[in-house]
Amino acid sequence: MFNLKPSPADPSPFEREAHRIADPLERLRYLRKHVPASVVLPEPEVSPAELFVPAKPKLWRFALAGLAIVAIVGGGYAWLGQRPAEKPAPVVHAIPAPGPTPNHIWQVQLTQTEEVYSNGLRIDLSFATRNRPRAEYPIYAMESAAPIGTGNTPLGIVYHTTESDMAPFEEDATKQLKTLGHLLLQYIRREHSYHYLIDRFGRVYRVVEESDAANHAGFSVWSDDRGVYVNLNDSFIGVAFEGSTNQREEITAAQVSAARALTELLREHYSIAAENCVTHAQVSVNPLNMKLSNHTDWAREFPFAALNLPDNYTRPIAAVEAFGFEHDEVLTGLSGGKDWAGLRISDQRLREAAASQGATEWRYRGMLRHRYQEILAELKRQQAERDAAAAKGK
Repeated sequence: MFNLKPSPADPSPFEREAHRIADPLERLRYLRKHVPASVVLPEPEVSPAELFVPAKPKLWRFALAGLAIVAIVGGGYAWLGQRPAEKPAPVVHAIPAPGPTPNHIWQVQLTQTEEVYSNGLRIDLSFATRNRPRAEYPIYAMESAAPIGTGNTPLGIVYHTTESDMAPFEEDATKQLKTLGHLLLQYIRREHSYHYLIDRFGRVYRVVEESDAANHAGFSVWSDDRGVYVNLNDSFIGVAFEGSTNQREEITAAQVSAARALTELLREHYSIAAENCVTHAQVSVNPLNMKLSNHTDWAREFPFAALNLPDNYTRPIAAVEAFGFEHDEVLTGLSGGKDWAGLRISDQRLREAAASQGATEWRYRGMLRHRYQEILAELKRQQAERDAAAAKGK
């Protein structure tokens, strides 16, 4: 499995002991625990612990011991004493060019396992499940903690990546790609993570029914010309690409084409404005440190144009203007070394608003943050009431 130094001609005690361990997982654990610091242990192409990466804390808490054994024994790893094959350079998959927008989309076929639409979209229903019903959500003004209205249908889309580590998108890896995709679907169905998943082959799966809320964007903020929305599980639809924040080049052309067709359908069905089709990094916030992008999937390079959408990285960020959230060099690095245009606009507007009230920027941010905490406390209270009512009704 590893190329150990010194040479096997003069094996060390830990080498001899490792060779006696038949189980590859146990051998791996033993080596990582006992190998001296001077010994070079090249990383395997996919380690058992890296099959799913917990970049989103709620994801990948389940064990994959069986799959790990398959990956180690059957997936091309070398045995102990052999050097693994070098990784090929990552393939950057071409992003499709924008296509014509259909005037109208209608359902062509419906079976127990599939929906087919006139724009070519096919939705697999075999993993569809129910969650709690979508609740009526409040709409806030920029300057008030009191709601100015409510809504009960989806008004936007949040695009995610699943944060799973991926097999190479190659013909030889087809079986592994299908296995990983199936395990992923089982997990996010159990967790009610998203409304839709788009796998590496461009297949669209409905996970949580659109009538219900998915657990995809709990602490999140966005705004449009109607007002500000807080905690978007009820107000937005969650669409996830099978992928990882750190491997954006692995998103496939098939996934992008499928996302365009799905976006077209959802926008027409719910009259969703283009500016409300945004990425998780744009809406995610951390209430503990009052910073943006608690989750960083699609902090840059989302293919807005390929989905026939405007570049929404230029949109102002409501979490900054309405509630005083900040951002730091971590987000700057994730967004390619420069802030989004929308961030610069929002920061400037916040400074101008503070100056107009004769307050320092820090004091003004404090006022906005207090408003956010009031709203968050009220939303938590309402959710607790709904949970209690649901438990009582069972």
